[in-house]
Amino acid sequence: MEGIDYPIGISLEEAVDYILSHVRRISRAEHLPLLSAAGRILAEDMITETENPPFDRSPIDGYACHAADLAAASHETPAVLKVVEEINAGQFSERTIQNGEAVRIMTGAAIPAGCDCCVRQEDTDYGEASVSVYQTVPVHGNYCDCGEDFPKGVCMLHAGEKLGYVEIANLAATGVDSVPVFEKPRIALFTTGDEVTEPGRPLLPGKIYNSNYY
Repeated sequence: MEGIDYPIGISLEEAVDYILSHVRRISRAEHLPLLSAAGRILAEDMITETENPPFDRSPIDGYACHAADLAAASHETPAVLKVVEEINAGQFSERTIQNGEAVRIMTGAAIPAGCDCCVRQEDTDYGEASVSVYQTVPVHGNYCDCGEDFPKGVCMLHAGEKLGYVEIANLAATGVDSVPVFEKPRIALFTTGDEVTEPGRPLLPGKIYNSNYY
């Protein structure tokens, strides 16, 4: 900062404020892949282009069905439902499930049309052709709605935020593979003093090693 008159005899806090008042804020940005963006500062607001989850999703291993079919379910009088399909994570069913029917479903799988709840497999007899359910479940019980984590078109992260592992994971969940970040600052660091000796050199009388720089 050539040409600046440096104040003398000020506190540490005043010195920091003085330095920052003469530093030019970085405005140039670059796009980086997500895995290279950790620790960088976001240059633009990030607006979600999709919802998450992108479909109604089961949070459990069990059976998707109609809550009304389980209204009187108990160990003494289980609700018996016909199992019409099995859906694993990554699969999608075009079937609409009717009353009295159930679908064997795994955690993360898309809940088929017609179902409004999921039953934990621990609350059933693990049936294959038909399943006995011993527990009532409310409408949308054990049920993750489409867009429950975040909807489409909202600002997930604001410019100026630091990208850590949580932020990067959330961006990946929206389908983003690269992000605009501010360029890294160029920093010159130096230490002075007649008493300072660099590590690795002989330490002469009255001298100390330069630990401040490191």
